[in-house]
Amino acid sequence: MSGNKLQRRDFLRKTSALAMTAVGFNLECYTPPAFRQRGLRSAPPEITASPMPLGKLGNLKVSRLIGGHNLLCFQAHDRDARSEPSLLQPHDADEKTLETFALYEKEGINTAFLHISDQMVKVAGRYGKERGGKLQWIAQLAINEKDQVRDLDAAMKLGIHAACIRGIEGDRYASSQMDILAKAVERAKSCRIPIGLGGHNIETMIAAEKAGLPVDFYFKTFNNAINSMSGEVPGETVEFFATVEKPWIAFRVIGPSRISARDGFRCAFADGADFVSSGMFDFQLAEDARAVRELFAGRAERMRPWRA
Repeated sequence: MSGNKLQRRDFLRKTSALAMTAVGFNLECYTPPAFRQRGLRSAPPEITASPMPLGKLGNLKVSRLIGGHNLLCFQAHDRDARSEPSLLQPHDADEKTLETFALYEKEGINTAFLHISDQMVKVAGRYGKERGGKLQWIAQLAINEKDQVRDLDAAMKLGIHAACIRGIEGDRYASSQMDILAKAVERAKSCRIPIGLGGHNIETMIAAEKAGLPVDFYFKTFNNAINSMSGEVPGETVEFFATVEKPWIAFRVIGPSRISARDGFRCAFADGADFVSSGMFDFQLAEDARAVRELFAGRAERMRPWRA
């Protein structure tokens, strides 16, 4: 193993440990009042023969752990010790990205989010053609007032399996321009693929439900640590999804990196998420996938019924 790779791993582990000890956390998983009163428990999902437990988005069988796109397209969330920005670009050359996609499949992760850019679409295409890759892609769609179809059209040429309106646009248009979201959803529906709505604010999902926006799933941040990103109040998210029958993919579940991936996954699933999406370096994949497999093997209780 090269010195550079050792330095990169040591740096990430040390900064992650520092981040987790710099502030206190509340890792108690949240129970909505209605469930506390009724004492409800949801049966664990059936464990499939796959090494990674699966759920369903529409007709797609999707691994409970979904690959995030941020570490593969030079994006890192602020203060994310797992994805120190200075480490991203040399790590994420095309060849390394292809190797990481292959590691997804080796660990039973059969689905990943895809940033729709010329570079990432090209690399994803190469993975299928040159490596025989079978990953299912969820396209992240950027939309605006004038154009709700450009990213979707590019993604469909690649052969993506599902799509999701990005959280940036979800938050922006849900409050006052729901028609923009509705046009994007209608176009995706015409392609006969599952379509989701992303958001960082729970008000986005509340507005979508009130408007009857016909999305197939939600893609929502969730973190149970104190001082979570975007001023999120975890209990509000949990209480909302307790009333919603659509699948929920949780992301930024580790804070980012203020708690361990295992604890972030545990609380997300216990608090109602049907899937978690996480950006992972190659050397983090095996540990993170193992954590999800072990959580499901333990059949931990949760309050919300499984919706996928």
